[in-house]
Amino acid sequence: MLKLLLLSLLTSCAALKVDYKMPNHRFMDPETRGTNVIKERSWFILTQMSAAKELELSSVSTNFVFPGETVSDNQAFSDSLMLGLQAGLGIMPFLDVHYRVDHDAPSMLITKIQLLGGSVKDLSEGHKLALWGGVGSMSESDNLTISNGDGSIKRSYEGELSVRAYEGGLSYGYRFSPIFMSYVNLVHARFNANSMLTSPSNPTVIVRGMTNQNAANLGVKFGYSQRVYTHLELGYSMVEWRERERFKYDGMSFGATFGIGF
Repeated sequence: MLKLLLLSLLTSCAALKVDYKMPNHRFMDPETRGTNVIKERSWFILTQMSAAKELELSSVSTNFVFPGETVSDNQAFSDSLMLGLQAGLGIMPFLDVHYRVDHDAPSMLITKIQLLGGSVKDLSEGHKLALWGGVGSMSESDNLTISNGDGSIKRSYEGELSVRAYEGGLSYGYRFSPIFMSYVNLVHARFNANSMLTSPSNPTVIVRGMTNQNAANLGVKFGYSQRVYTHLELGYSMVEWRERERFKYDGMSFGATFGIGF
């Protein structure tokens, strides 16, 4: 994402960061809606909260107490928190389409295909298996203006960011009862980013590169029929930045959702 952070007068500093987030959790269980959209509509919407990996591509910061700006094109990962929404619609038996919107991350259009076991509509016990894949993008811009003590403009900066994302995954699980299922999912995602930080008085900073993400999550799904349910996931995620240098960042994380089906 592109964030304009104006801190308090006590710290007397301002900063512009060019960055975006990658979710550690997708909350993709192995069941589809199990309906045909022409004959019967079945869909859901859920709110989600999870840990994420944040990648800073470039930044500019200043301290008004000690005049001068610091412009950086050093990339760095950090842990973050992410809020989002996800909706899905059963297109035909064992085929769903999902749309996921996460804060400060590419929005994703996803197709999920169930290969084994009964659907959400059946709530049948047994083994379940599904594959999914999706594409998404985001584009943002922001600016920062730094003034002199007399109010005159000293410098202005503008940041632009575009990200193209691709992801695919596998989910395997077992439904023990109509209200409880456990599952594990494996995810591989790729984020291609282009960013630019410009100023009339400083050289333009251009950063382009690719981030690969691999994640594994163990999840449980509790629900009352098809109507109200929640996911809880515990997992591991690793991201790798590839540009002039390569570096990795990993860690454990937790995520949760609350969903309603129709």
